[in-house]
Amino acid sequence: MEFNASVKNALTEEIKKGIISHAYIVEGIHGVGKKHFAREMAKVILCERENKPCGSCGSCEKVLNSSHPDLHFYSCEGSSFKVAQVREIRKSVSMPPNDGEYGVFVLDGAHNMTVAAQNALLKVFEEPPKGTVFFILTEKREALLPTVVSRGRIISLSPVSDGEIRAFLKERFPKKSEEETEAAVRLACGSAGKGEEFFEKQNKTAIDSALKLAEGIYAGAGRYKLYTTVLSYTKKREDFLRLLPFLEEAAHDVAVYKRFGKEGTILPLDKLKTYGQRVGRKASAELLDAIIATDIALKSNANLNASLTELCGKITEILG
Repeated sequence: MEFNASVKNALTEEIKKGIISHAYIVEGIHGVGKKHFAREMAKVILCERENKPCGSCGSCEKVLNSSHPDLHFYSCEGSSFKVAQVREIRKSVSMPPNDGEYGVFVLDGAHNMTVAAQNALLKVFEEPPKGTVFFILTEKREALLPTVVSRGRIISLSPVSDGEIRAFLKERFPKKSEEETEAAVRLACGSAGKGEEFFEKQNKTAIDSALKLAEGIYAGAGRYKLYTTVLSYTKKREDFLRLLPFLEEAAHDVAVYKRFGKEGTILPLDKLKTYGQRVGRKASAELLDAIIATDIALKSNANLNASLTELCGKITEILG
């Protein structure tokens, strides 16, 4: 199933006419298909035949098999792009293409690029060698320096409708139950990739853990059980970081339900009603803020034990 087909088709026609920018900044929410879009456009650029992309020439097959020597993908090492990575990119850009006229460089997750790395990129981004094409993939263009944004063409990919995501997931995971599929559609929030991630084993475990933790917070399990559950992750930093976005999603669901009475994305309506009886509107907003603050702190390499202890203290204070 093809998403954002109109955007893809329009750019394909431009490229076939020889209108190729040296840099495209592709923005869209997580999982909307930015990497797939860049790969498809690279196929058009690198295709050896007139009717691009033919899908059958040596170049198209190499792109499909991720073996094309002139298509380069880069992503974050750790939590962000570092200057050392950008230096590697600049070195690769300075080399002429192997097979044809163009070298295509895809930087995935550019919103995680440090300011120093962006400044290092600018040196080659402003005046790249002839035949160089960048695809800068970002969830938010405002995370990029204005000098970077001004030198690329913005391509915006729109969120996908629930109906399209539902059809995609049913085709991709035909054995999943209706209930599981609908839960994935709710969680996707316009992102087919995010809906697909719902069924990945690691994420399924993280979601189950987040829902269990949400139960401990909102169902009034008691301070001892809350501390026991939360602090069990003091030696499992990666596990907690994996479940944290889903816990944040659950807290957001409760806050939205308390304010607007709307169904959530990760929590079913029966749970929202139960949790909504436990917390007021103000408390639901404060709990969401506390969880977000923990997320921000941990992403800044705060001590896990101290952060979880502080989170437990905030939760018990808010709930009284």
